[in-house]
Amino acid sequence: MGFLRGGGYHNYKGGFHDENEREILFVSGGSNLFCGMVFGRIASNGDWLSQHSVIPDYFRQQFYATGQIFPEFAAGLGAGCNIYDFSYYGLLSPILLPSYLMPFLKMSDYLMAASFLCL
Repeated sequence: MGFLRGGGYHNYKGGFHDENEREILFVSGGSNLFCGMVFGRIASNGDWLSQHSVIPDYFRQQFYATGQIFPEFAAGLGAGCNIYDFSYYGLLSPILLPSYLMPFLKMSDYLMAASFLCL
């Protein structure tokens, strides 16, 4: 890229410096647009359904069973693990915690609505 040549960012004047930059931008943008139109999104349905909605729902069910927001042990995950091992999935996320107040709502529906609102 042109702005990376010749000493770094301080030489960047804006715009495109050669045709290669336009081609790279066009090809990468076109590829993303094509993948979005053909596949619907750039993620797998299996990953979403098997992890990112089921595990937060397990956290919510643990809260209902124990009354603790941060239980120490999750017997139903990974043959019994420390609950913190799954913190990647939003254990104490401020986006997921309000779902604990809505036991009537499926976690997958809640996550779709929360994702839309967080845009």
